[in-house]
Amino acid sequence: MPLPSYENPPVQEVVCGVVFEEMVELGSPHFGLYWARIRDRFPNFQEATPVSIPIVGEPAGAEAEFATLPPLRRVWYMHENRDRLLQLQSNALLYNWRRVDAEVAYPRFDTVHAEFLKEVDAFGEFLQQEGLPAMTDIQYELTYINHVLMGEGWEELSDLGGVFRHLSAPANDIRYGTLATIDYRLTFEMPDAAGRLSLRVRNATRKADNVPLLAMDVVARGRLGEPPREQRDEWFRLAHETIVEGFEDFMGSEIQDEQWRREE
Repeated sequence: MPLPSYENPPVQEVVCGVVFEEMVELGSPHFGLYWARIRDRFPNFQEATPVSIPIVGEPAGAEAEFATLPPLRRVWYMHENRDRLLQLQSNALLYNWRRVDAEVAYPRFDTVHAEFLKEVDAFGEFLQQEGLPAMTDIQYELTYINHVLMGEGWEELSDLGGVFRHLSAPANDIRYGTLATIDYRLTFEMPDAAGRLSLRVRNATRKADNVPLLAMDVVARGRLGEPPREQRDEWFRLAHETIVEGFEDFMGSEIQDEQWRREE
């Protein structure tokens, strides 16, 4: 069966990523050398704090961390219009598509995934040419960030059940007072023991115009050791299917049809 599809999906960001064993040989100069190689595609450069990434199958709180050296910066390499972002730190490579223009359509998963693989290959070639160790993959991840603006099927937080069919919020007449914030977190085991899927629903405000919104972040992570490329691609296919099919099950039918125009 074809996957659910929408004419106007609420996707704001998609991230494909690979976590690898910390590369202690990757020093600060290499970040600049790598930028020189990809600057035609990513002319913008920004430094950020490294992120700690949970590792599937390890005890709660276990994360991929920098253990042998002071933490290097995380570097963002950005397209000219900043809708594509390549993030590099000494144990991870992440590739983001971001909706920076509301009029530009989401390019769909196959496009983003193919671009991610291209950048993984380019980084692998860079490591080889610089005499650095090859990446030893630990984990893959796929993230979808969705925004549902106020007025798109809801007007106040007590309308939560109309957006997410398996969630509900207290009515505003509860004696605690008016509901001010929500923050739901759920974790699921993925099919075929492929990893874990984390889902977070929260309210927020769009920075550009202060419009209230409901954000649903879905993150699939799979720890597969050192699989060949075919296994890696199969994991991303399964992660994508799990996220999209779960989205259809999790969201209200009316909002899917009226707001996002579900395609038959």
